[in-house]
Amino acid sequence: MIVEDTAEIDQYTDIHNAAAWRVFWGRSRFLLPLWILAVLFWVEQLALIAWRFGRPWSDAILPTLVIIGIPSLPFALIASSTFRRRVSRQQVELDAAGIKTLGPNQITVPWERVGGLTLNEMPGAPGICIFSMGYARLPGTTFWTRPLPGTGQTPPRKRQARELMWLRLALSHLEQTQTLRTGIDVLRANNPLIPEL
Repeated sequence: MIVEDTAEIDQYTDIHNAAAWRVFWGRSRFLLPLWILAVLFWVEQLALIAWRFGRPWSDAILPTLVIIGIPSLPFALIASSTFRRRVSRQQVELDAAGIKTLGPNQITVPWERVGGLTLNEMPGAPGICIFSMGYARLPGTTFWTRPLPGTGQTPPRKRQARELMWLRLALSHLEQTQTLRTGIDVLRANNPLIPEL
């Protein structure tokens, strides 16, 4: 079964499109009050220090810009993950052997290393769902991903989300998700190592 990013995702990643700005706002709206409080607090501290030591206001301009810029880094990270142009849509093949990415940088992950399959709605983008596949990069690299004694298999229940790499695809909610669910159910019928969606 081949799963591909929906063509509609382009409108949610183009910086010139209002839909992409709704997605950015949906991701960053909880950070805005914290950013405002942090900036107000530090600007007030700079103003009090400048007033106490009799320094001119022009000396506080550079530190104020730095203080405004540092708390803005989370917004820059959210923007870099939201506004990006893709040369081509991602494609992933799910079969009995595991997960295989199609394209120039191919990755093949056997089901024994897959820790989770999730499907969530994309905030700010109605009709788009994010299909996430979490996998251990290399088996046996940490305590939680150590293979079972006598086998090369790592039980998915032993894996923690923080130790997984994530591969994400954007899918159309109505058209692609039902096909994905059916395909994973068929694969799970033959291979119990495949995690539930």
